[in-house]
Amino acid sequence: MKTLALVFILMVALSVTHGRSIKVRRRLPKVPKKSQYVMKTWIIRYFDWQLDRFLKMTKGRFKLTPTQVKVLRYVNRRQMVRNCSFYQKYATFYLWRRRRPLTEKNYAAMGRYIGFHVRMSRKYYLMIKEKRIPKLTKFMEKTLAKKPGDIQC
Repeated sequence: MKTLALVFILMVALSVTHGRSIKVRRRLPKVPKKSQYVMKTWIIRYFDWQLDRFLKMTKGRFKLTPTQVKVLRYVNRRQMVRNCSFYQKYATFYLWRRRRPLTEKNYAAMGRYIGFHVRMSRKYYLMIKEKRIPKLTKFMEKTLAKKPGDIQC
């Protein structure tokens, strides 16, 4: 009986320590510039599409001037810039885990996926409802004049 208890304790101790090995994490490869450009472009396209859809749905409720709409477009770009590194890591990790090649085409698809699934309409609604839309500045105009892929993260 004592030997059976001793064997049981040894088995438990081995099973507990067995799973605690040192795991080496692989570094994700860097995203090429062209792939970044394509992914950012698609994310911004989908964010702008969401804004257009939001404005169409709330046409009678809110009266927005064209400058306020430009500010909301700037909010899209700012959202992308703030989370750009996360979006790139997520896209790379997702493609890498699915064993897909890290090509421009796949990064474009990930840009569409990310842009579609990040919901911006709540942010627009809160900004309009609480009247927190800032005034359009020269910096915002410069940012809006750039192509979406040329915006720095």
